[in-house]
Amino acid sequence: MYIAGGTQGPVFICLHGAGHSAQSFACLAGEVKKFATLVAFDFRGHGENKRKENTNDLSSETLIEDSIKVFEYVEKLFPTFTIIIVGHRYTDNK
Repeated sequence: MYIAGGTQGPVFICLHGAGHSAQSFACLAGEVKKFATLVAFDFRGHGENKRKENTNDLSSETLIEDSIKVFEYVEKLFPTFTIIIVGHRYTDNK
């Protein structure tokens, strides 16, 4: 998990797209940390995620469960901050 900023709110939790990593938000973090906090994490099987079990289970249900655990952790770290969820958008260019 990567955290940039942390002294003021809101908190932006960034969810990367398939095949990407939390590093996708590095440039955004450089700007957001000036006025807010940015949190980004690598989903299982991506980037620097250290999860050893079920790394091939990339089902929506599993990724949602993983995300909820991260949200709960971030909420404990920043209990008084507003949380904003940011994600990559899937587009089908057909």
